[in-house]
Amino acid sequence: SYLDSVRYLESSPAGQRTLVYHALMVEYLALARLRGFTHVHVWVEPPKNQQEYIFNCRPAQDRKAMKRDVLYAWYTRMLSSAKEKGVVLRFGSMADEFADITSASQIPMFNGDQWEVTVPDLAKQQQQSARSHKAGGGAAAAAGSSGATRAAAPALPAGANGGASDAASGAAAPAAAPPAPAASTMAAGAPAAVDMPPPPQRRLTGVEMSKCVSKDLVSQLQKYMRRLQGHFIVAALSPRRADEAVLDTAEDDKLLQEKLKPLMQSRQKLLLFCQANALQFCSLRYAQYSTMRIMYDLVHGPLNPQPPSGAGHCTPECQHGRRDVGGLMVACDRCSSWHHPECVGIASDDARTPQ
Repeated sequence: SYLDSVRYLESSPAGQRTLVYHALMVEYLALARLRGFTHVHVWVEPPKNQQEYIFNCRPAQDRKAMKRDVLYAWYTRMLSSAKEKGVVLRFGSMADEFADITSASQIPMFNGDQWEVTVPDLAKQQQQSARSHKAGGGAAAAAGSSGATRAAAPALPAGANGGASDAASGAAAPAAAPPAPAASTMAAGAPAAVDMPPPPQRRLTGVEMSKCVSKDLVSQLQKYMRRLQGHFIVAALSPRRADEAVLDTAEDDKLLQEKLKPLMQSRQKLLLFCQANALQFCSLRYAQYSTMRIMYDLVHGPLNPQPPSGAGHCTPECQHGRRDVGGLMVACDRCSSWHHPECVGIASDDARTPQ
């Protein structure tokens, strides 16, 4: 799940956007708690400068790079509010939450998350290092060498050279926050989500599970977590009271999967849908129309089904993010969209005299 916003909310008194957004997030976490979720994992990963995140063609002021510490403070204030309301029991860094783990398999790994990449990589590096050590020792013994061979320590993944370095993104964007509580990591922009243990073991495909309980591997991961202080937050939701039953949302979940999955299964899916249908959020008027169109498709299905990939000039890729850059553009009769000539392989001269 992911978070994104545009600055069109008006309040009285003014300047209450954060208050409203925090209230929405706290109620989302309260619902997740009643559904049986136990933890919230937040990846504090601000979108890069000028990056389209969820809402296509946001105003320029909303595409400016945000500092990580500002976003971190935003999340901690929201979680503090949730704690005051009894929704969250405690929250802190991953290093604190997983200080006592005995196996790498105890670290939750969500689709597109940093740890989905980091944990298997460190496990494989340790495995390869052990094999090299063993092979080197055998060769030295066979040659009658009396020198000792020492295996190199596994290198940390890129971006782990200091606490202030950027975390490597496991997917196009950080790993998970709201919409569906079935996912479980909040990425910012950025992110928030909730998880139900145990973590899926299948993420460690190709790695001997015996390596996951290696003290060296656990120590390396905990060291990596300490270096990334300020990048991740883990919150434990408050246990349900005896008079609080787990919400039965099976029917609602089924309906939501049928209606929302085509568009909401990933942020990229929704972003591509908006780009393909020229839906933009660059002004209030555009945002109102785009929201109405998205809601229509969620309820009634696609208004204009997209042609097969590669048919005519229809393409999911655009060098300019589907924005009008003030240059020549060509219209496609199949999808009724406008394209930059260079994005569909047409020379500028040919575009001026179409056949």
